[in-house]
Amino acid sequence: MLQEVQQVHEQLYAFNNTPTGTLRIGCSSTMAQNVLATMTADMLKAYPGLSVNLVAGIPAPDLIADGLDVVIRVGALQNSGLFSRRLGAMPMVVCAAKSYLSQYGTPAKPSDMANFSWLEYNVRPDSNFELIAPEGITTQISPQGRFVTNDSQTMIRWLKAGAGIAYTPLMWVIEEIKRGEVEILFKHYHSDPRPVYALYTEKDKMPLKVQVCIDYLTEYFKRVADVYQDYR
Repeated sequence: MLQEVQQVHEQLYAFNNTPTGTLRIGCSSTMAQNVLATMTADMLKAYPGLSVNLVAGIPAPDLIADGLDVVIRVGALQNSGLFSRRLGAMPMVVCAAKSYLSQYGTPAKPSDMANFSWLEYNVRPDSNFELIAPEGITTQISPQGRFVTNDSQTMIRWLKAGAGIAYTPLMWVIEEIKRGEVEILFKHYHSDPRPVYALYTEKDKMPLKVQVCIDYLTEYFKRVADVYQDYR
């Protein structure tokens, strides 16, 4: 009964294009920490009738089993029967703390990384990745890490401590780059960005609160793409 009352309340607000009620979002812990925490804070300032329940974990929560309104996924999607919308992409960069580069030198080309310490985030399949040169030549990178973790914050702490080189989403390290603590390597190369999707169950009757969330995230990843171009 309470849920039905809440749904009616939300529908009344929807007529005024104002979302209300609780938006239940599922995502990985890294997405929650690096993207959704700030984004949802901004969204709730704009929509005081809306509240957020952000469910994070590794792996990301399940849309149906966990009773969520929308789930944010990074990477290629499996055929799940759910509706999806691409929100944008997460640009990937190879980077290191300037303190590490001052002590051990800077690799001149991607193949030189075999001689440097590597920080591996083993939740995603990034142990092997490609860097593409301006002329289109692809270099396969298969570094072996002495530092391996499934926690993004631990990897970033290693990075800032000068423990080695990492392959990471730009937005995980953008503040450190702005402060001059971390440097992007191989700026003339690029790596395929990782696509980001919103998954949901209803296509034609999408709740306004879900649409607002998708709009905020789409705008966020547009800004991310612009920031990436500034550092290339």
